[in-house]
Amino acid sequence: MNFHLRQIAYDLRENLLFRPAVLALVGALIGILVPLWEGGSPLAAQLAAAFPMEPGSAQIVLGTLAGALMTVVSVVYSILLVALSLASVQFSTRILASFVRDRPAQNTLGLLVGAFVCAIFVLRAVRTDPPFVPVGSVLLAMGLALGSFGGLLFFIHHIVRGIQANHLIDRLASE
Repeated sequence: MNFHLRQIAYDLRENLLFRPAVLALVGALIGILVPLWEGGSPLAAQLAAAFPMEPGSAQIVLGTLAGALMTVVSVVYSILLVALSLASVQFSTRILASFVRDRPAQNTLGLLVGAFVCAIFVLRAVRTDPPFVPVGSVLLAMGLALGSFGGLLFFIHHIVRGIQANHLIDRLASE
């Protein structure tokens, strides 16, 4: 029984989609709970007074963020798959397995998808009749998007370094 639980834990830890799914769930919870909190909070009212925003402009910002995040995810990971397939042909197919287990790859994908899901749920909370804009949630979604693009820059650096021949050989030898 203990071996079976350890195997399940290992499979989840090494799965490319588990960590991003958890971070997407966290993004969904943030996108649902923070606008609910803003509905009756005096701090949220002060934030809305400091950063006035119309519902239409908030919808445009959040829709643009969501579209940009999904575009970045699809383009970057498509290019990554091409680069990894070329590297695996040139060096070894074990490269693919090591990149699937790669924590920065999992975290970056999770951060991008989590920011996307958060933006979608915050977009759902914006109302035009009666007008309600959860300003703190919009600002939070924008901050998550900026943070995820920073994580993307780190991820690109990590991958470029990771597919260099000397780094690949060192990693394969240590495995």
